[in-house]
Amino acid sequence: MSKTTKVSKVMTGQVIVAEVNNSIQQIQDLFIEYDMHHIPVVNEGRVIGIISQTDLLKCYDKLMKSGDSVSADNVNSKYSVESVMTKKPISVAPVTSLATASDMMVEHHCHSLPVVEHGQIVGILTARDVVRFVAETED
Repeated sequence: MSKTTKVSKVMTGQVIVAEVNNSIQQIQDLFIEYDMHHIPVVNEGRVIGIISQTDLLKCYDKLMKSGDSVSADNVNSKYSVESVMTKKPISVAPVTSLATASDMMVEHHCHSLPVVEHGQIVGILTARDVVRFVAETED
């Protein structure tokens, strides 16, 4: 792997996004249907947050600890995408070096970075993308 490898070469370009008006159940369904772990939340194409499977797990955990039901109706009535997502996530540009992006992920303890160009989401870079790329380009 070259120090000059760009995020655009490694990122997932066909990014599935959510909006704040989606339900938690809809987010859960997207995670399962597309086998992903992070979903950027957008408003008119601009990233305003990101939600992860871990964020949903925290909701389920709170409900289970309180003895509450984790049914879809109960989860949707107690939590919204906006209340669960990480607001204003760190993002990178497609021309950012993979080394810089990886460093950002480590430094900020995050497993994904929305890739943004001219204010619009164009992809997502995940830890899984980086690991896959390194494994495929080993000498």
